Order: sequence, then C-alpha cells, then structure tokens
Amino acid sequence: MGPSMFIHLLTATWVVSTFWVLQTVLLCTHVCRPLCGRVFLVLSGGYLWGLVAHMAAAPLMLTSPLGVGSPRQLCANSSLLLSSLALFFVRQRFTFGRQQGSICLLPWKQWVHVWLGPAVQPGGPWAWCVRKGAPPIQLHGSPWRRPWTAAAAVTPGAFRARPRMEPHRKEEAGSPEQELLSSPSPWRVLPVLSEQQSGPVELVPAYAAPVLDPRQTSRLVREVSAALPLPAQPHLKRVRPNLDASLPHALELLLCLAGDDSGTCTLSELLPPAVDPHGLGPPFLVPVPARPPLTRAQFEAARAHWPSTFHEDKQVTRALAGRLFSTQERARMQGHMERAVRAAQRAAARGLRAVGAVVVDPGSGHVLATGHDCCSAATPLLHATMVCIDLVAQGQGRGAHDLGPHPACSFALAAAPQAIRPGTVRKLDCCDKDGEDGLPYVCTGYDLYVTREPCVMCAMALVHARIRRVFYGAPSPDGALGTHFRLHARPDLNHRFQVFRGVLEDQCRRLDPDT
Repeated sequence: MGPSMFIHLLTATWVVSTFWVLQTVLLCTHVCRPLCGRVFLVLSGGYLWGLVAHMAAAPLMLTSPLGVGSPRQLCANSSLLLSSLALFFVRQRFTFGRQQGSICLLPWKQWVHVWLGPAVQPGGPWAWCVRKGAPPIQLHGSPWRRPWTAAAAVTPGAFRARPRMEPHRKEEAGSPEQELLSSPSPWRVLPVLSEQQSGPVELVPAYAAPVLDPRQTSRLVREVSAALPLPAQPHLKRVRPNLDASLPHALELLLCLAGDDSGTCTLSELLPPAVDPHGLGPPFLVPVPARPPLTRAQFEAARAHWPSTFHEDKQVTRALAGRLFSTQERARMQGHMERAVRAAQRAAARGLRAVGAVVVDPGSGHVLATGHDCCSAATPLLHATMVCIDLVAQGQGRGAHDLGPHPACSFALAAAPQAIRPGTVRKLDCCDKDGEDGLPYVCTGYDLYVTREPCVMCAMALVHARIRRVFYGAPSPDGALGTHFRLHARPDLNHRFQVFRGVLEDQCRRLDPDT
C-alpha cells in the first residue's frame, strides 16, 4: 500500500471515528439533557447521509493522484458536514399529543425519524403535524441503542405542512374561562378563617435580661431553659438581638413570664440558685406573643415584639393571597354562584326574599340541589340553606318538607336511590361516613354556594349535615360564619368545614339590600 493510499484511508477512518465519538458523547448527553438530543438527532441523521456519500466518493478518493488536498478529497471529507447542515434545515418540529419533538424526512421512503422530547413550542416558518385520521406512530428502538433508527411507517400524505402554530391555545369564545377573564367587575374569593387565625396577636408580659458577656450565652440559655421552662409558649425563642442601638449589649435573653401586676424585679428574685447570673444585666419587662402565629401576618406582627417559630400553612397563605384556586376552578365557582343568583331572582319575582343556594358535588361537578328562600308565616325556618339541605335529603330518598309549590327548588336523585319512606331520619355511623345504602350522610363531602352569609340556624344545620365547603357571596348582619361566631371553625363542635367569601359579591349584594 502506497503512502498516498495510506493517508487516504487514515483520513477516512478519522472522519468516521470522529462522528462515532461525537455521537456517543451526545448520546450520553441526550439522556441527561434533552436539548442536546436534538443535536444528536441531526448529527446521527447526517452520519447516515454522509456515510453514503463517503462510500460513493471512496474509489475516487483512493485513486486520486492529487493527494489529500485534492478537490475530490476535500469534497468527500466535507460531505458529512454538508449533509448534516442540510438535515438541519430540513428538520422541523411537530406536535404529537401533548408532547412535541423533532422530525427528519427520508425522501426515498414514506418513513420519518422521530424523537419525542420534552414539550417545546413549534418553531421555524413551518411546522409538521400529523394529519387528522392518520395512523398512530409506533416507535422502535431504544434511546440507548441506535436512536436514529426510531421510525414510523405512515401512509403517503399522512404528514402535511402548515403555517407556524400558536404557542398557546386560545380560549374558545363563550367558555367559562373567557367569560371570567372578560368580566367587567372581577371578584376575589377569600377564606374565612377562625378567630385564632384572623385575630390580632395576643401579647403577655415577660421578663428579659441583657446578655453583657456574649461568651456566656450558650450556658445561660441552657441553664435558664432547664430551670424556667415555658411549656405553654414553646414557640418563643430564648434569645433575640438588641433592638435599641443606643445600648451596648448585642443580645437579650428571655427569662420567664410575668404577671399582669408585675413590677421591677432583680435577677436574684427571678432566677433560682441553679442558674449562675454571671454575664446578665438587670432584667426588664417586654411583651411577647402568648400563642404561636398561624398566618404570615401574625408572624410578622409577633416577631416585632419577640422572635417566634412559625410553621406556615401553605394552603392558608395561598388562600389569603387569592392564589388557592385556578382559573378553571374559579370559572366553575362563578357558574355555580350564578345559578344561585338566578334562583334568588326567581324568589324575588314571587315576593320572597332574594336569597339563593346551590349544593354541588365537587368530585363530579353535578348540581345536587337548587333552592331559594321559602319562608312564610307557616314555614318560618325555610331559609335558602335549609331548603337545599332538605332537597339533598329528598334526592337520597328522604326529606321533611313539601317544596312542590316552589318550582325553582329542584334536586337530583342520588346515584343509588333507595325505597325509603320520606321523612325518616338516617343516623350517622361514627365509624363510616356512608350509610347502609351506600350514600353519603346528607351533605358529606359536598359544597354549598349561597348568595347571602348563613345565619346561626343555617350554620348549625350545615355542621350537622357534614358540609365540606361553603361559598357565600355577600356578608349578612346576622351571619354566623364571617360576621359573628365563626361556627365553622369552633374546636368544641364535632364537625368543621371551610368557608370562603366574595364570589360574585357585587351581584349578591344587589339582590338583598340588607346585606
């Protein structure tokens, strides 16, 4: 073998080996980072094209008398790069279900090379997509073994080119989401928290002392915590930084709680003999939080007096910020409240109080009962909430009131209705939420949407009915959930439920002038 032929073979081997090494590196990177997987797809496809061109040009390259730098040699060795660049321009991105990937066309067959990667937006001036009715794509091979052979046999014309797709799907006109976004008076749903969560920070007096020698801090904290524990205030930290820059000490140590009529005391009067007061200054009174903070606002108010631990409830924080419910959930909530508003309007047309209510199964979204206020001289207890609870019971084969004279009050039959005599009472088994007939106990797990805040009677009826959540539009002067009592969150009751206010509040306020 002559030197020229040896150089030609060495050059060809180097070009092919370089592509193999580069593909191996990109394959490992492809498993870790999908972005480099697209580069791997282009180079692997370019390798197939370049290998064919290299083999076709090999005889000319080996017989060339011009050596390595001949135009034929340069053309053969650069064919791999040119084919890769060509496939780079041919490659397009397409939409496949909810994922998007890349597609490379092999012109001599009705096959396509497909790599399914993470969801990316379609780019380039054109996007390839599967035509409606085309057979599903079946992938072959593994990402670890020859991923460039992953191909799908499709019928001729199964793929078509169309202009670039929009990056996000537009909401259809008339959809609940679009109506919510275009609402002229947007509403905000807020949680109605317990008195402990929504009330101000309660402060109690306590004794603290400046730490004059910082080197004694660890010993003092250990001895004071052992001798003067705070079992009712475990949220309080023992040490805080000095808040008064005019004083020389840097730290202050919490000693113990003080009484309401406590005055100035000395360290010898406060500390037991087991505590060495060396390193402490004269004690002073300071207000400290009596209970652990439950919300972010309480925590910020408490830390202004004395450092406290805070275990944040993320759900409460999102609810207070108005981020608990998604746009789709808010659209469903608006639809249910609008149904209650229409029921209230029908009640007002009949001369009744304009208060409407709806009971919904949140799991399926089905409306189980729609009612309005039906109070009269003969039936003074038929508030809208009481009517809906009775309608749910009628849908389960029970119920105590005849609401036939009120056609706007309707209910949906339960999934498994039983032949039970109307008016009978079903008892709640403490060990099972469902009764013997397989139905939930009255309103267990259901949501109530009511235009006006329920009163004490209705709130207690919701407790006994085991409601899950209550959404009311407008507050009421005699309300028992947000205005007074907060019965839904009392710890001495055997059932508690969540309450939210503000759903279509402006519309609900216009229904009843007393709200």
